[in-house]
Amino acid sequence: MRSGVVLYAVLMLAAAADPAVAPSAASATVNPRAVELFDRDWVLNQRRRERDITPDERKARKREEAQARQRLSETRKPLLARQASIEREMATLTQEKDALDAWLASEAAYTEDARDTLKDRIARQGEITWQLARLETEWLEIAEKLE
Repeated sequence: MRSGVVLYAVLMLAAAADPAVAPSAASATVNPRAVELFDRDWVLNQRRRERDITPDERKARKREEAQARQRLSETRKPLLARQASIEREMATLTQEKDALDAWLASEAAYTEDARDTLKDRIARQGEITWQLARLETEWLEIAEKLE
């Protein structure tokens, strides 16, 4: 039934591309025999195209595909490295923030002797929160580029 799902997805894409198709695509029922014929024809056409290609053309196409994969990999490497770096920074800052939160939740933070320390730690907590938000935004931007 996989091919039925594929045909339904094709109908939904057609509906998204052309709103006039939407009512018929949304209410479409999938005829298993039509799907089977569609899949069979696609496979046969694909095999014919493969037969028509000479060995040299096949090698050239495979080489071009490999080069395209290599270029994509080289483009993604710095992004992945930066994303990993951001994750490490975020982990460190999160640990520090958790320690600050635990201290701020304790009674020791609100004694008369800890007044100056309390101000410093609240300020540091705000800085960390801001840094985490900035890093998270950068991480999301990189993730979007990677998609």
